Amino acid sequence: MLIPLLSLLNLATAPAGSLDFQVVEVVRHLRLQAATITVDGTVVGATNGIGVFRKDGVATGTHALTISLPGYNDFSGTFNVVQGSTPVQEFELIPFVNQFLLKGPERSQPYSRNTDTWAPSRLTKPEDRGCRH
Repeated sequence: MLIPLLSLLNLATAPAGSLDFQVVEVVRHLRLQAATITVDGTVVGATNGIGVFRKDGVATGTHALTISLPGYNDFSGTFNVVQGSTPVQEFELIPFVNQFLLKGPERSQPYSRNTDTWAPSRLTKPEDRGCRH
């Protein structure tokens, strides 16, 4: 009776590996915190304060992965878990374009060359506003 019970316990403990991800912004290569990690359709956690996510006890094999963070396009792909191995993988999230367009010039650079941030009165030539040289 003891032998069948032991074999049942061995079946319950499937081979497992670990995940070790770094999530960064593709533009400035900054590590991103609080990115939601979804594996095979189940949320398994989020990146920590330095953009790292680690999880032990993941079943070996190929898994579907989605990484999401507000303000960024979601990343979707697959990854492979190998028993006894913990490869470090880096995933890059692409920020929404309008995130950068909405930001005005820094106070130290009030005369930005980015005309998207200029006020309408600055778009006209000085002579068109009644100024004389």
